[in-house]
Amino acid sequence: MAATERSPYPSDYSAFAPDTDTVSVSVSVSVSVSDIASDTVSDTVSVSDIVSDTDTVSVSVSVSDIVSDTVSDTVSDTVSDTVSNTVSVSDIVSDIVSDTVSDTDTNTVSDTVQVSSQTELIRARRSAFRLAMQTGALLLLLASLPAFADGLILRGNYWRDRNTRVVAPEAEFDKELPTGTRISGGYLLDAITSASVAAGVLSDQPFTELRNQIGLRLGQRIGPVTLTGNYRYSTESDYWAHTGGGTMAADLFEKNLALAASLFYSHAEVARRGGPTGYIPVGHLNSWIGIFSVSPVLSRWATANLSLELSRLGDANDHATYQANPYRTVVVSGTPQRELEPLERNRLALSGELRIAVPGPLGLLRHLVFHARYRYYRDDWGIAAHAPELRTYTGWGPFELRFTGRYFAQGAASFYPRDPDGVPMLIPTYPAGGISFRERDDPNHCLCYTGDAKLSQFESMFFELRLLVPLRFLDHPVLPLGHWLSDGSLALSYGHYFTTRSAHLQYGDAEVGSLEWVLPL
Repeated sequence: MAATERSPYPSDYSAFAPDTDTVSVSVSVSVSVSDIASDTVSDTVSVSDIVSDTDTVSVSVSVSDIVSDTVSDTVSDTVSDTVSNTVSVSDIVSDIVSDTVSDTDTNTVSDTVQVSSQTELIRARRSAFRLAMQTGALLLLLASLPAFADGLILRGNYWRDRNTRVVAPEAEFDKELPTGTRISGGYLLDAITSASVAAGVLSDQPFTELRNQIGLRLGQRIGPVTLTGNYRYSTESDYWAHTGGGTMAADLFEKNLALAASLFYSHAEVARRGGPTGYIPVGHLNSWIGIFSVSPVLSRWATANLSLELSRLGDANDHATYQANPYRTVVVSGTPQRELEPLERNRLALSGELRIAVPGPLGLLRHLVFHARYRYYRDDWGIAAHAPELRTYTGWGPFELRFTGRYFAQGAASFYPRDPDGVPMLIPTYPAGGISFRERDDPNHCLCYTGDAKLSQFESMFFELRLLVPLRFLDHPVLPLGHWLSDGSLALSYGHYFTTRSAHLQYGDAEVGSLEWVLPL
């Protein structure tokens, strides 16, 4: 798979990353590879936005969806949400809308996963999201902090844009022992079919590649503090990544305030396929990401979350660092050349969330919850991005509907070519020698040129509808396993991404879907 290219959608589905937003385990800290697309997987994103959020990855995959570069935002989102998940919405609103919380939590978790799944899907599941994957992987790990109660989740994720189709089945489990020890893990298989040259395809014939990913989390609660360690390994024919790290979270003041800090490191080896079985190593990418969050309970009906995310991809002093896509070319002085990007990228993301459950009689509605979120992203490549999002959870009888609407907008990298009016080009072409980034005596100096739409200026909108069905009706004497199965649930979601400018030309719009079955453990 292309070692570096990622989708321009949020990991939040980050990018496709399933949204892991949490209203759930914690008031949620959570991430979404920005949702859209950023190289930064950030981060999806992602997630993976592509494009966050507990959107399943939950992450952020990621995704990131899960998953800014746009994607990057997504991923980051995912992570952040995740980390932040610490105050239990359920604890919070329990009095009033216990149903809501639990549904929400479930959503959240699922979101996280989804971001991860979706958002992550976005960045990692596409051949073009390899590098993003690395950043996304960090986010995903964060996002993957347990956000759901003891159980087994079987999920099928789907992504399709103009060039790429991803079918990604996955399984996750989470179990807390009487000692306060929590064990979680999962396996993900991405079947990525693409006809995109940027994804490593050298002709018009579709090319299918498999990515295998396995992860394990081990946590221990010690009084109000929970320590969690994470490890994830991902492999495909031209990309191998290890990600590990830890999180420390604390529930204070009778769980009215949650604090969390996470630190993750990722090492990825990048190669370019040289035939059906051969490959040529082109470099590696080492990344660090730190996330800090605070989640206060504002009232019996409202919770909030603030998070700060700092990350570094690559190292300006390590000349084996590789940030570009080994398959993608760009026109330089009239001749196609493999793209060249700076060795190091530093990113910062700030996000704020507010969850409100409407109290009192609601007529036909069992509950009504609003989740508003805003994320700001900036990096030292000159990209800045904004991503406001609103989710609404409504309970109708035994069912729950969740509607998500997200907008994403970012500027172009400083080394992305502009036309005479200063507007980023839709189809980039460079003068001889590329565009200079930083001063010549700077270790991160580069005469750069890139064909990555995720480094250009563009906007995207994402809309998703999700239906959750509790399986309580299976609790019947006639069914041998009915009592056990009745504690589970089924969830079906469908979403659509709309993109503009270069992202639309390179990827087009995209459809994402997920089918999830939760079983109790």
